Parts: sequence; C-alpha cells; structure tokens
Amino acid sequence: MTEEQVQAEADEAAGEPASEADALRTQLAGAARRYRELLLAGSPEVPAELVAGTTVEEVDASFAAARGVVQEVRRRIEEQAGAAGYAAVEWASFATNRTNLGGEHTWRDYLTWGQDRLSAFMKGLSRHSRKNAVRSRRLYRPAEPMQSQSTDWGP
Repeated sequence: MTEEQVQAEADEAAGEPASEADALRTQLAGAARRYRELLLAGSPEVPAELVAGTTVEEVDASFAAARGVVQEVRRRIEEQAGAAGYAAVEWASFATNRTNLGGEHTWRDYLTWGQDRLSAFMKGLSRHSRKNAVRSRRLYRPAEPMQSQSTDWGP
C-alpha cells in the first residue's frame, strides 16, 4: 500500500463517525421536536412559544418552566376575580333603576358577570384547605398601643 492509499483509507474511516454522529444528532433533534409536540398536545393551556429545546432534557426543562408560568398567571387571575366580582355586583346594585346607555338589562349583565367571578374566586379559595390557610390574628396594626387589661398605670 502506498502512503496515499493509507491516507485515503484513514480519511474515509475518520469521515464515517462524523456522518454517523450527524445522523444521530438529527435523530435526536427530531425526537425532541416530536416530544415537544406531544407535550403541547397534552397541555393546550401551555403556550408553544414558551417551550423550546433541541434535546429531550431541554424540552422538559422549558416545559416545566412554562407550566409554572401558566399556574402563576391562573393564580393571579383568580385573586383578581374576587375584587372584580365584588365591584361588578356593587355596580349592578348601583345601576338598578337608573338610566344608563347600556340598556335596561345592564345591571343584570353586571350582576351575572360579577356572580360568575365570585364563584371562580370562591372555588380558588376552597383549594386552600383549613390546614393550609393563612390566618391573621389582627386585621390592622393599631395606631395606639393596646391598653393593659390587668394593670392600671395611673393618670
């Protein structure tokens, strides 16, 4: 064998693993893409824009982060639903028997919408069991110190 033939065989041998590695990378990227599509199909509430990655591990990590974002947004909406519900019910009470531009059923629409928001709020509250509830012993901090019930400090 000549030196040129040996070099040609070495180049071929070195080229095969590279093309094989490229093929494996392509397969891995395809598997990660299909995995991402399956995750998104199973959880339609998660926006596709938040899930990315070229490997299964990267897709898993970004999907977990996206799911956390969705849960946080839901929690905030449920918190605000109570305030919006109370405001809508109050406005319905205010708008009853008043002239307004929304028509004669405006107060009823506000009342229905407010009751729906309040039921969503109560549903969110019911998820917090009594054991996990946050309890405050005082609703506010008094402006003046509390007077002792057992000691008379005098005038």
